[in-house]
Parts: sequence; C-alpha cells; structure tokens
Amino acid sequence: MSVLSHRSSKFSRSARPSVTWLIAFFLTFSLLLIRSWPRIQHPEVWAEDGAYFIPYALSVGWAGLLEPYQGYYFFLQRALIQWVTNFTSPYSWPLNLMLSYIAVQAAIYASLTSPRLEWIFPKLWVRFALGILLCLAPGLNEMVGNMANLNW
Repeated sequence: MSVLSHRSSKFSRSARPSVTWLIAFFLTFSLLLIRSWPRIQHPEVWAEDGAYFIPYALSVGWAGLLEPYQGYYFFLQRALIQWVTNFTSPYSWPLNLMLSYIAVQAAIYASLTSPRLEWIFPKLWVRFALGILLCLAPGLNEMVGNMANLNW
C-alpha cells in the first residue's frame, strides 16, 4: 500500500512545475534578458523571422503550422509567431517575439533541474548550475531571442 501511495505522490509531483524549476526558470530568464539587453532596447525581427515567417503567418494563418521550411518543422516557432501577430500590435511584434523566444529557452534550461535527470547528474546543484552555465555561454548574442535559432 505504501508503494502505491509513494508512486502516486511522485507522479503528481512531476505533473506540475516544482519550486526548483520555477526558481531556475526565473533565474535563467533574467540572465538571458541581461545578456540580450541591447537587443531588447532596440528590438528587430531576425533573419527568416521577418523575411519569411511573419509574412507567411499573415498570409496563410494557423494552417501553416505543419508545413516544413527547408526541411524543418518549426511548429513551436510558428505557433508563437501566430499568437503574437494575432493578439498584439505590429509595433510590438519584435519585442514580444523576442521575449517569447527567451522564455522558451529559459524553460528548456530550467528543465535541467528535473528529477528525471538524476541518473545523469545526481546532485541538484549540478543540474541547476548547468542551466545557469548555458545562459552564460559565449555567442548567445546571436542565438537568444530569435526564431531562426530557437531550434538549435
């Protein structure tokens, strides 16, 4: 009986974000914001965002979510662009897109604190530090905050 109650409590614990994940998310999001601050002060669309994906989202709409572009499915990126172009003003599109991409990257980095990765890195502080170190990696000025590089 105790094994079943332990499993059900463990399952329910993993079904919602933990406090550790939330702390890691806000910390990584803050660090990525600091690293991207010059681009946040002067937001602009980047590469394929403005040349292809935003015009495509405006012309095709939600139907374009499942179409590949140069061999890749950009479902999450296109969904974010659809949401931003449908629910915010065109003037704020670059900033809203950048913030949503940064939030996705922070969520991915924060997911390193998951207990599912204990078999690779048993200590929580090591998994937490890895997420922080990803935020401090060199070369992020081009990678952070744009749709074209979100999948990398």
